[in-house]
Amino acid sequence: MGFVRDHSYPLYYQITYERKNTQVKSYFNKYYYSLEEVAEEEPELIRFERNILQRVVSYETTRGNGTFTLSGIKGKYEVYITPLHDIFENSLKKKLLKALKYCQSEFLHILKFEGFDVTFSLLYKAVKLLIKGFDSYLDDDFKIEIAAYQAFLKAEEKEDETYQYVTVLDWLDSDYKIRLQDKFLTNFQLNLPLSEKYISILNYIVEEKAKLI
Repeated sequence: MGFVRDHSYPLYYQITYERKNTQVKSYFNKYYYSLEEVAEEEPELIRFERNILQRVVSYETTRGNGTFTLSGIKGKYEVYITPLHDIFENSLKKKLLKALKYCQSEFLHILKFEGFDVTFSLLYKAVKLLIKGFDSYLDDDFKIEIAAYQAFLKAEEKEDETYQYVTVLDWLDSDYKIRLQDKFLTNFQLNLPLSEKYISILNYIVEEKAKLI
């Protein structure tokens, strides 16, 4: 949650459609003194969120056979703008925690599962160092899901952090999946059946999130 300063305000976007208006709060929940401050400190923010909002309306219109209303747009926006990384991280962390409970490890309560820097990859590495033979407690489906996520991370590896991350909407409403599979095939030399399997696994996780819409 953003830190609230005196006389600072969250950023909202106003959507006007067929003479009706609604406001959607910025996904990033930060506070500012003015729009000028937003433009100065984070110049890409407004452009990025405005683009996503425009795409949400376009996508929802397509889904609704040419019709669209502002009803429920706030909740839909929060789902569509969610980073794919967050979706996959949450899914894998839950399954990792379940496996830890299953093996009844004494280390369960000292492993921290929350926090921006506590990634699944770091947790998985720590668990394997703490618990001998931990992989034997994982079923084959979870192991291939981990491999699929690791391939995704490698494909999306970036040197700098910007607002140009891959969203749920990118997955659902673009050829992103095709481009990702092409990376699996060409950059990582995965065979076609395995790359298709990875895409299918990741797609299932995203579709589960999309059910909230």
